Amino acid sequence: MSDAIVIRSILFADVVGFSKMPDAAYPGFMGEFLANVDRVLSDSRHTALARNTWGDAIFAVFKTASEAAHAALALQSLVSSQVWSKRFGLASTEVSLQLRIGLHAGPLYEGFDPITKSLSFMGRHANLAARIEPIAEEGHVYVSGEFAAMATLANPDEFQFDYVGQRTLPKKSGVIPVFRLS
Repeated sequence: MSDAIVIRSILFADVVGFSKMPDAAYPGFMGEFLANVDRVLSDSRHTALARNTWGDAIFAVFKTASEAAHAALALQSLVSSQVWSKRFGLASTEVSLQLRIGLHAGPLYEGFDPITKSLSFMGRHANLAARIEPIAEEGHVYVSGEFAAMATLANPDEFQFDYVGQRTLPKKSGVIPVFRLS
């Protein structure tokens, strides 16, 4: 554990449709959907340094913007590759899962979390990443200008970032330029 400030890329995702799921769907969601999410976050091409969930919220920290972008796109692919309502034993009209994903990069405090007994990251930039996720359109990945710049500098031809515009973030967190990862 470094107990230091490090530059990292942060992913926050929200499962749109989760609040409409009946209790009977939770075992499938936890046992199958989140297990698949874990496989994506554990992929050696983009392994998350830290990860957590809060119900339908997914949080992950990556060493590079490229790893975070690949993980976000893999999560979107995971969601679109299945009819999850059928997997959970529900009528297809009951639940249609989509992800909203926000990505940001910046300095974070890296340290040991005594509650989870694992590596953890926190700071203002994690909070900023959490504010980008709710403004993302369903089924899309929105990123901050800092994230787009870091990913582009590292690999100029790897990702496409389309300018969405200036967006007001929730909880009086300001206005930032936002890009869509494609």
